[in-house]
Amino acid sequence: MAGKYFVYDQFIDLLLHLHRQDPGQGYGKKALEIFERKQGRMFLEDMGKSGARRFADLPAELRQREEELEAQADKLKADLTAASQAGAAKSQALQALHKRLEEVQAAQESLKNDLKVRYPAYFALKYPRPATLADLQGPVLKDGEILLVYGVMAGRTALWVVGKKDFAVFTLDVGDKALAEKIQAFR
Repeated sequence: MAGKYFVYDQFIDLLLHLHRQDPGQGYGKKALEIFERKQGRMFLEDMGKSGARRFADLPAELRQREEELEAQADKLKADLTAASQAGAAKSQALQALHKRLEEVQAAQESLKNDLKVRYPAYFALKYPRPATLADLQGPVLKDGEILLVYGVMAGRTALWVVGKKDFAVFTLDVGDKALAEKIQAFR
């Protein structure tokens, strides 16, 4: 996933652009939610690399079943893409691949629901729920507190200012590389 995070940044950039054009439509809030999803995805990737999931008390057979279903789904998606590009749009083979993918995804969803109930600690690690604006403005922040959320992207930095009842978005024309250079010069 590391090479694909730019998609999140592009979506956030689009939402920020729409926010500048029409601030009342909630695009800034949606941009914050997408940023939180990106952060959750990055956290999940880091957790996977560190092997921390092994310490969440999940039996090995369930972890193996989950990995098998993920591998099956990935292979079926790749097969579907290849079949579609080969021009087999209405073939029985393509329909069979779609049906099998739906079955695997249903099995994944069933396993996920089981994990949520039986192994909540593992579920929280594996499937983190991004914070929403309502989460932050609800129980997280107290009156008089302000949360500054910086989203450093390739071309710019976003700053979300979140209070119990307040919300604002600012963009700073400094991207990740320029910011790293400024930090290095400061140090």
